[in-house]
Amino acid sequence: MDLAAQLRAQLRVLNNQLGSGPKRPRPSPSERVAAGEWPEGGHAVLQEDAVEQAKTVLAACQPLLKMAPANAMVTHAAGEVSLCLASLLCTLLPAPRPKSLYTLQFKGVEGVPPASDDNYCVEKECPQKNHGCPGNVIERLAPNTYVWHTSHHKTSRSTCVPNMHLSTAAGTHSVLLELLELVSPNPNMCNEVPRR
Repeated sequence: MDLAAQLRAQLRVLNNQLGSGPKRPRPSPSERVAAGEWPEGGHAVLQEDAVEQAKTVLAACQPLLKMAPANAMVTHAAGEVSLCLASLLCTLLPAPRPKSLYTLQFKGVEGVPPASDDNYCVEKECPQKNHGCPGNVIERLAPNTYVWHTSHHKTSRSTCVPNMHLSTAAGTHSVLLELLELVSPNPNMCNEVPRR
């Protein structure tokens, strides 16, 4: 892109920013509660609800572990596990950038095919895609020990998000670890259940 094109692109961005008017102040938590947009008790209540839902789903999955993958109950349970996992990642851990969740993959899990070179990056315009970019992945290192790589997010071109270690030693909630173990590529856990 030549210098004139870069300047025009920057002017378009500035024009859009100036034309949008002043930003409204963010409502306080008490204002959100009063408007019905936030539960009484705040984030702690969301965490408790997510954990309780995950416990219910984990208990419901135990009888399904030996069923055939095509069984309708197993397929439904896989969807519930996926939703619970997303809820726990959003509530028990520091808030992730939405883009990092949209492209998040669980490395090595059935149904998540790796590229031929074991590259899990799905970003079409990633400059490092063929040179070791891990992508946005959760990777199992050992039982109850995971690492979450966040290579692509809203500000990935200017800011690096450090890897997040998920384990008992790192203080990760036991229910999140149980759910990760349920869907992990672990020969002792539900390998017959379709992963998401």
